[in-house]
Amino acid sequence: MSVHDSRVCADGLLRVFKLDDASGKSFKFLRINLPAGNHPTAVAFSDGASAIVVATQALSGSNLYMYGEANARADNETKQQPKLPLPEIKWEHHKVHDKRAILTLFGTTATYGSADGSTIIASCSEGTDIILWNGKSGKILGNVDTNQLKNNMATISPNGRFIAAAAFTADVKVWEIVYSKDGSVKGVSKVMQLKGHKVDWLICHYFFSPCIFSYETFILIFINFSLN
Repeated sequence: MSVHDSRVCADGLLRVFKLDDASGKSFKFLRINLPAGNHPTAVAFSDGASAIVVATQALSGSNLYMYGEANARADNETKQQPKLPLPEIKWEHHKVHDKRAILTLFGTTATYGSADGSTIIASCSEGTDIILWNGKSGKILGNVDTNQLKNNMATISPNGRFIAAAAFTADVKVWEIVYSKDGSVKGVSKVMQLKGHKVDWLICHYFFSPCIFSYETFILIFINFSLN
């Protein structure tokens, strides 16, 4: 199984590295040019390594682009093109958080409960809003508002059940994604608010581990940054 890593840079390029041999001195990578006028801010894989969602910032606001494998070409065209075609844009959304920049993108496969196994992407803006997207179709699945002046980042548990957001205050809010019997996202509801930190800036990351009980446990790792 191939391992891939993706990076967005200030030069406006998206680079996808193939990491089959982590001990190697050099890695093969695919370079993708983003639409003109777009400055990349975050990236997340969608549907495994075959698709990538990129967040960008332009003068008009924040945008999302999903790149996937190019459609098969006619036989007479493929004979003249020995190299594999570059990924192409499958869906795009503009001004997704108005003019606010997207700070983080996080994607995971929804496997909890009756979830249908689709990829869920969470885009976290520098404001207070977080939007959930279907990674394959680009459809909006839900949104939440942290009501904490401004966000720092948001993440999703690996099974697609919980969303956690670190914002301006010392609290971390956690929401649960509710799934319908047909596997689609039914809604998002707040389930808890974690308190106890003495500083105002937090970074959170999800770790998931199976539990001997009938439900899973999750661990949130926090990094504190003092304002002083």
